[in-house]
Amino acid sequence: MNFSVIDSQGNKIYCDIIGMFVHDNKNFIIYTDSQQNDNEKEVYASLYKISGNDMVLIPIVEESDWDLVDRYLEGV
Repeated sequence: MNFSVIDSQGNKIYCDIIGMFVHDNKNFIIYTDSQQNDNEKEVYASLYKISGNDMVLIPIVEESDWDLVDRYLEGV
């Protein structure tokens, strides 16, 4: 599954979803930039909400949320 985002310079970036999960009413998404070389792919994570037909990405700021992402990735 994939999606696209617009970066701060107005470029459209295509992303591949690694996984999604919900914990304590927070929606998490873990993804990569699909245009990166497989050897250089970085993994990103965000919270998200659905607004109409759009997914809005929200930065993760709480350490406990990052811990959840790490535990999810350990199981992938």
